[in-house]
Amino acid sequence: MLNILFITFYIKKNRVDIVKKYLKNKVNLFIVENSEDFVKYKKIDFDFILTLYYWEMKWTKYIDNRDFIKIPDYINYKHIIYQDSNPLSSLVNNKKDILNIYRYSIDNLEISKQRNIVNKTILKKLKKINTKIQPYKNYDKDLSILILLQNYYNHFINMSFEEYEIFIQNIINEIRMYSSNNIILRYKIIKNDNDDRNKKINVSDPLNNLIITGENPLIDDINKSYVAIAHSTNAVLRTIIEGVHIISLSKYCLCDNYADHDISLIEKPNNYNRSELLKKIIACSWNYSDFESGLFIKYLEENI
Repeated sequence: MLNILFITFYIKKNRVDIVKKYLKNKVNLFIVENSEDFVKYKKIDFDFILTLYYWEMKWTKYIDNRDFIKIPDYINYKHIIYQDSNPLSSLVNNKKDILNIYRYSIDNLEISKQRNIVNKTILKKLKKINTKIQPYKNYDKDLSILILLQNYYNHFINMSFEEYEIFIQNIINEIRMYSSNNIILRYKIIKNDNDDRNKKINVSDPLNNLIITGENPLIDDINKSYVAIAHSTNAVLRTIIEGVHIISLSKYCLCDNYADHDISLIEKPNNYNRSELLKKIIACSWNYSDFESGLFIKYLEENI
């Protein structure tokens, strides 16, 4: 059986309980609930550490002043599995499935560097999702340029509100050096009154040709656009699958290797083999039923 160290700091209790429930009889599961627990496992060799995505990220200074506790050097392990938010959320129709899908990235958060392997199990999962990749759209002066916003304090962006505002304004200014097409500035949909995304950034368009959206379905804005600019939001996956070109602003963008990186290409973006991207996304996407059935553990045992 695999030895897995499950570090539960900062993970919601209900998620911790579910993972513990589904893994306890399938692996040798060791739990870390606080920093003092590490020393108990000093002499154990672990196959995997399962933890949240931001162990090495310095993103909390804009939320609070606490420091995230690092994994001590004396803990021996072969691989680390980072749990992140669900990359397939915009592709799955069943809301229950959306809530239960997570991204489990092995050894690296960049898709191109992950150790996740595409095998027969993964290809079966791909068939199940049955997502059709749409042809790329051609440049059209009547189509828009979509900017996909996300939380400015996101672990991959790590900006203050003021820094993010300047960041987006600079993107708009650069777009206007190469294109006069409409710009759609899309916020993530607000889920509750206390959501930090209620804080709207103040930007302007030199051509007065900017539309702000976010309360409408993502597909509405995708249908109106031929190209999108994105940092590291999961919304980029649905966008590229639907035939919208991507200009990636981050190596942590899900489709960074399948996107352009220069805004000067805004009216002449390149095409990429997106079927490979979808396979790689499926290879790191697992839901709780995959944990319960043992499929996820079988995948680790056979391929890693």
